[in-house]
Amino acid sequence: MASHLSWIDFSENDRRTMLNIISMFSGKETLDELGIGSVRDAFADRFFPGTSTIHTRAKYMLFVPWTYQLVEKTRLGKDEARKRVRKIELRTIYALLESPDTSGLIGKEAKDRLQRFPSSIYWGGLYSWGIRRCPGSQSYYFERRFPRRLQQDASPNWDPCLPSIPDEFPDEASFQLTHGEAMYLMDRIRLSHPDSLMTVLLDRSRLTYTNFLWQQPVVGQLEADLGADVEHAKNFSETMWGATVLYNLMLAQLRDGDSPEYRDDLRQWALAIRDRWDALSRWASSPTTFWGSTALRAARIPSRTRTFVANWFHLVYSGKPESMTENEQARELISRREWELKGSRARLHNERARNQWSGSSGYFQLNYRWPIAFRLLNDILDGYEGECDNA
Repeated sequence: MASHLSWIDFSENDRRTMLNIISMFSGKETLDELGIGSVRDAFADRFFPGTSTIHTRAKYMLFVPWTYQLVEKTRLGKDEARKRVRKIELRTIYALLESPDTSGLIGKEAKDRLQRFPSSIYWGGLYSWGIRRCPGSQSYYFERRFPRRLQQDASPNWDPCLPSIPDEFPDEASFQLTHGEAMYLMDRIRLSHPDSLMTVLLDRSRLTYTNFLWQQPVVGQLEADLGADVEHAKNFSETMWGATVLYNLMLAQLRDGDSPEYRDDLRQWALAIRDRWDALSRWASSPTTFWGSTALRAARIPSRTRTFVANWFHLVYSGKPESMTENEQARELISRREWELKGSRARLHNERARNQWSGSSGYFQLNYRWPIAFRLLNDILDGYEGECDNA
């Protein structure tokens, strides 16, 4: 019997949680083989609130509300309104295909076969940035907040300062933000999340890409609280990378006999840990400070995740990172953790599941959505540095 996922749409938070779970099956950035995603996401939300691993371009933060505003001007019922939203989003896809920049275009290949539209992808971010004012899911919007039902609720669905819909939209569109549109998005981020790293980076000129956010020059000038969170995130990313490499090495050894590539990566990881040994071992010796950081103290981190992380820290910093390749305690910890998360589907315990492994499972060092944020920030900064318009 085919398996499937379903849920009752109680709230926007519930909906976003389920969509994030679903997207884990299709995106490298969201793979969480060892169950540390709750820590990763807490830091990512602290630094880049309102973003998602499947966000692509900043202007979708305007395309989506403009689409809904166009439909709100009609006298359609809720069912027809849903269909009209979809049609406008499809028209926007085809308009963007004719623009000079199609990078990050959602639906570029699928077009009419697209299953998840930008309005769904950006719905949560729009609320986080204060652009969408009505709470709840898209279903709630159509059931309770569509204009024909607004007689008893005069509060706006969208920020009153939202830039006006261009006359040519949706039949002409581009990802290039005007100066006024960029200023608007900057203001929304600054007002909604004044203490975020995103706000700090918006005060810079166009950003130069780095592999990790902590390699940005501005990090050394951050205020104490935000700077401390960046340091925690960096240390956590570098320390837990070893667990990811070891997991993949164990899989490769069980299926293929060995893997010189993973062995070399684990040696390189150990050298990197050794290079920062004094700072990292001192940091790991104070778990209360780590879990009490601004990013994590209010986050819902499962107790088993905390235990796994604590045990990994202990193995790394009470011994020799160079020995982790053959460390039986480390291997048992990884094996037990996967079983805890997946049960009989765990690859280290299930030969059939292991044989379906394509290699490099979740094989990336935690970057806390930095590549996504970098793209969105540069879209905004490019628009801001453009010529002033009449917006």
